[in-house]
Amino acid sequence: KVIASNNIEQRKIELTRASYFAFFEWASANIKLKIFKNLVKIAEERDQQLRTRQVNGDIPEFDVLDNMRAVLQRRSQEKQAEAVLRKSEFELSLLLRDESGSQINPEQYSFPSTLREPDQISLNDKELHLNIAKEQRPELKRIRSQIDQLELELKLNDNQRLIRSDLFAQSSQDFGTGSTSKDDTETKLGIKFEIPLRFRTQDGRESTLSARSRELSLQKEFLLQRISTDILDALTAYSISQERFMIAKKEAKAAEDLENGERKRLELGDSNLIFVNIRELTTADAKIRVVDSIVDLWRAKINLNAAKGYYLQ
Repeated sequence: KVIASNNIEQRKIELTRASYFAFFEWASANIKLKIFKNLVKIAEERDQQLRTRQVNGDIPEFDVLDNMRAVLQRRSQEKQAEAVLRKSEFELSLLLRDESGSQINPEQYSFPSTLREPDQISLNDKELHLNIAKEQRPELKRIRSQIDQLELELKLNDNQRLIRSDLFAQSSQDFGTGSTSKDDTETKLGIKFEIPLRFRTQDGRESTLSARSRELSLQKEFLLQRISTDILDALTAYSISQERFMIAKKEAKAAEDLENGERKRLELGDSNLIFVNIRELTTADAKIRVVDSIVDLWRAKINLNAAKGYYLQ
């Protein structure tokens, strides 16, 4: 019963992790789609302005064609982002259920406009996380339960080989004609010993149980190493993602400032649409990297909690 409970607990953790991964894929896909939609909107608004200026003879047709190319390119990127979103919706719906067990379409929920960073975790206290994992991991609990069960079976098998002793008392009296001694009651006290024979069945069972016990001990040792690696991987991934997130935020801010500056230069006649288009795409790419780094932070935290045998906290 304990072993079955641990198996269920392990499955719950795996499903919870998969559900959170699917959610963040869906949420990030929606935010990325909004980024591409905004790019399309900017290019389409500029298209109207450029066509008006062309009619007035302020700019050549080349600028209008180049911007139209940018509009088409961005529309293509938008469609690709929409396809990724639809795929992530389907993956999430496989795990999203109501109380009756029916699938829920994520479209009925409002999209998150941004993704917040997860709460900070202690990166320097690996032993703390590892000790928690040793207490909480369902696989480890299951192996410990199996080892305990085998030890009981080994003790039972050994007990069947022990000499059994019973103290007994017996009284008797003879009746009928004959010797007068028959009238006396005779009482006997004694101890009875039973020495079990050495059976091959018991020898074989002991050998099997001992071999299984050694196997479980090796599995336990390997699992402890696996848990330590899982925790170290999650902490390392979180640390790298945190650094990447800080860099991505700075890059996005710099790219946005450069984009605004390039747009002002265009208004003053010191730049052209090609450079403005490059700046806008660079800003969009930087914003996408910010989203990806936040998702990686959440993934690392989810993996850390799973490695410790917890749900997301």
